[in-house]
Amino acid sequence: MPLGGNDFRLRTAPGEGIYAPITFTAGEGGVEAGDMVNVGDVYGIVPKDADSGNDAVCIYRAERVMVPCATATTSLFTVGEKVYLDTDTGLVTDTTNSNTVLIGIVTAASSVGDTQVEIDLDGTLNIVA
Repeated sequence: MPLGGNDFRLRTAPGEGIYAPITFTAGEGGVEAGDMVNVGDVYGIVPKDADSGNDAVCIYRAERVMVPCATATTSLFTVGEKVYLDTDTGLVTDTTNSNTVLIGIVTAASSVGDTQVEIDLDGTLNIVA
């Protein structure tokens, strides 16, 4: 399945670094490019729209990818900072709570008002043996 779509910016091109996709069946309502999803025990980002019942792709590992984040109003995401996926909102945040899972680190600083942040995505970090 080719990569691309609205609001999705994979900055790790195939063959240029770590990039790991898995295929899953889109649930009710389908998925849109840029959505953060949970597939089994992993979390990742959807690179291309898929209708309900169709095959969809989840990128669960990418060295550099732009992901939707909670809009920074007073503080910024800083390089090397841990980031979490808020499973209620589907947005990446730097705050941990009972609804968040660790998914990576920031690879490029953000500015106040940004709605996306570049991270090193590893959707397997929440798996505990």
